[in-house]
Amino acid sequence: MSFDIVFVSNTGRVDRPYYDPSVRYRAFNPAEFLRRRGRRVALLAQQVFERDPEPFETAGTIVFHRPNTTETMLRYVLRNRDRQRLIADYDDLVFNVAAAAETPAVLDRGEPLANVARSLASNAEIGTMVPRRSVSTVPLAQQAEEHLGGATTVIHNALDPIYLDIARLHGAAGQRQDPVFELGYFSGTASHNADLEMIAGEIADYLRERPAARLLLVGPVGLPSALAPFADRVVRERVRPFHAMPELLIRCRMVLGPLLWNRFTQCKSGLKFFEAAVLGIPVAATPIPDIDRFDSPLLFKCRTPEDWAAALRADLPDAATRSEAARAIVDLCGLPVEMGRWEATFLGTGND
Repeated sequence: MSFDIVFVSNTGRVDRPYYDPSVRYRAFNPAEFLRRRGRRVALLAQQVFERDPEPFETAGTIVFHRPNTTETMLRYVLRNRDRQRLIADYDDLVFNVAAAAETPAVLDRGEPLANVARSLASNAEIGTMVPRRSVSTVPLAQQAEEHLGGATTVIHNALDPIYLDIARLHGAAGQRQDPVFELGYFSGTASHNADLEMIAGEIADYLRERPAARLLLVGPVGLPSALAPFADRVVRERVRPFHAMPELLIRCRMVLGPLLWNRFTQCKSGLKFFEAAVLGIPVAATPIPDIDRFDSPLLFKCRTPEDWAAALRADLPDAATRSEAARAIVDLCGLPVEMGRWEATFLGTGND
């Protein structure tokens, strides 16, 4: 079978790449959108692609999501970049060697700096050879143009129709039940210990003032020492499949999104805000640029410890305001807007 568009993702989820949250946003959601528009689309892991890339040489467009340099990839790109529409896509700063010390691999997981630098250099090598590029945020585009060269198009992460249908099913803010947890923190990967630690003192003060308040921690994040005295009021949940996450989000009065401030985090997507906001849930977050672009009554932008302390205790919008704000985020973060830009940029067609 021949394909019009192929998404090739460098992911450890070789057999089921769509279970990788990054793949879902950057490859699976776009692929499904294009399939519904009549395109013949394939999605596979880079490891699978490399076993036999020849059948994909008939595709008009190939999107390499966060590609890694291998001999097979180098040969393929050099052989086909002038006759196929090849695109390198990124949603993290994984190609700037100078920022190696600021990556979660070093800061959180303790991987050797030299190893991380070599990995970033490998990513950059293939990135410079692919003639077209898309990224998820404006700062990431600036980094890509500086370190990889060439023009870069920003295609923001966007929510797929199924997630939005689930948000509507839960009734967004106006109809959801009273929250079970005062605060919720969601960590999709084991690389956010330092982020939560950053505001642990403010959370501890809040819990100390409110003996009945509980904290929900989702995912593989460690419990900061400042929160140890409140361990009996901290509920742990494993990461759920993507479309089951709203069931946990709606149990929270407020969702927290702290991030360390460095070159890596400044390039990250604001999805932690809009995944919760479309459900009408207020979010207190570090205003990285992709979050700072939003102006919403559901968003509390926290730059200092004092900001965090104030946000945790803030009066939240009423149900009607939350519902209206949630609908506004749906309009801003739906897939059709971003995929319309993608089609216009890379296929020369509009989202009609």
